[in-house]
Amino acid sequence: MGASAFRIDLGVRRHDGEGYLLAIECDGPAYASQRTVRDRDELRASVLKGLGWYVTRIWSVDWALDRKRAEETLLGLLDALETSAPGGAQLAATVPPGGLRSRATASSNKRAIDTISSDELVQAMRDVEADFGACERDALYRETLKRFGLTVLTPKARTHLDAAFRRK
Repeated sequence: MGASAFRIDLGVRRHDGEGYLLAIECDGPAYASQRTVRDRDELRASVLKGLGWYVTRIWSVDWALDRKRAEETLLGLLDALETSAPGGAQLAATVPPGGLRSRATASSNKRAIDTISSDELVQAMRDVEADFGACERDALYRETLKRFGLTVLTPKARTHLDAAFRRK
């Protein structure tokens, strides 16, 4: 929905019919095809916020790996927006920075990748597969890293994870 090239993937209408409550952006083909994603995301969000919208993003990997949690987070956000004051004072505590990101398996104890043994990585990968089933290798690696409080799949982390993957 939108005008010209300025499009939003989903818009949730207010119950009272007075416009929209929430703009939901997804990271599908339209998102990936934009030349300057960061600039356009910031511009789009600021324009929509100026028009009274709240904006969030649903990441496809979160939806694919833990759809139930992504749905619960989205529904919780909508409930909070419906019940918040018109100024949205409660919104800051409700919307995670960057949109809806699954944190179900994230550890609060961040560890350096080179301090995690290969055996620990193998076990964490098995746990991820038990929780989510078979998944793409990068998704497996990212979910495994979350178990150790890490959020970025660096080349160094990939090397350690590749070695553990070959062992499992």
